[in-house]
Amino acid sequence: MQHAREKVVSLSQDGKSQRQIASDFGISRRSVQYILKKFKNYGNVADHPRSGRPRILSRRHERRVVLASKKDATMTARRLQTEAKVNLLVSIDTVKRILRRHGLYGRIALKKPLLNKKQIKNRLQWCRQRLSWNSDMWRNVIFSDECKLDLRPNRRLYIRRSIGSRLRAKYIRQTTKFSHSMMIWGAIRGDGNRVLVRCKKNVDSSEYQRVLNDALSHIYSPGNVLQQDGAPAHTSSSTARYFEENNIRVLRPWPAQSPDLSVIESVWEILKEKIFHRKPRTLDDLWEVAVEEWNSITREQIRSLYDSIPRRLNAVLVSRGGHTKY
Repeated sequence: MQHAREKVVSLSQDGKSQRQIASDFGISRRSVQYILKKFKNYGNVADHPRSGRPRILSRRHERRVVLASKKDATMTARRLQTEAKVNLLVSIDTVKRILRRHGLYGRIALKKPLLNKKQIKNRLQWCRQRLSWNSDMWRNVIFSDECKLDLRPNRRLYIRRSIGSRLRAKYIRQTTKFSHSMMIWGAIRGDGNRVLVRCKKNVDSSEYQRVLNDALSHIYSPGNVLQQDGAPAHTSSSTARYFEENNIRVLRPWPAQSPDLSVIESVWEILKEKIFHRKPRTLDDLWEVAVEEWNSITREQIRSLYDSIPRRLNAVLVSRGGHTKY
């Protein structure tokens, strides 16, 4: 903008008329006159500070709003307006602008597992012990887990609609009193191989061993190690005997509350997103769609997740055993 103004001044000094300059730049003659007058008065065409509307809140009041928000991040703008005692001075929109000006934006809080001191210590120790593992060692680990699939997942649904149409059927996310869901078990390997099994009931020790009996022959070989979390069905004495009798090596111990270290959790996220857009109508449809979308996940995607494991370990160390972005 300033460069264009300087060009206007230059053309005027070269003897070009205001009408010609206005035509060349596609602006009014009055705009040309304004630019030339500014140059005459100030010697330049830069924008100068303007007085603007005076502040309604003092800096002290603004600090009060910001400090109240930092003290309790869950407070809404309406509550902050009252807590900071500015409700008689400014609107809620002004409170929001103040917060944004200080880098405080409204966001949905991340959901992460609760970690106690012992679990944080175990996570740190587990990651330190495996920092030296190379990619071949990780590719031999079979990551496994159960996952619950809901026919109507309880998730935020963003739509675009016209004003006054919120009660139309196509804009409503209908809910039911009873949950329609199924449990599945899946496992992935570093070469991109994977297996998926539908669980017949809640996964206790006997059901878990049935699932393993059906699935492991498709993915497990003597050079592999099976990863599993510390669910009771996974660590019961009968399951331990099953592993021993079938010569299945298990990655032990697995640190509690550590889904960020298990790459299959990322596969579940991919799968659920794919299923959501397919909108299955029955549980049998849900299973068929799950199998199709499970098989559509590429080997490259799974290999990429395995490549992220060293970064996950380092992220835990950087966070001193706390939560990570994974």
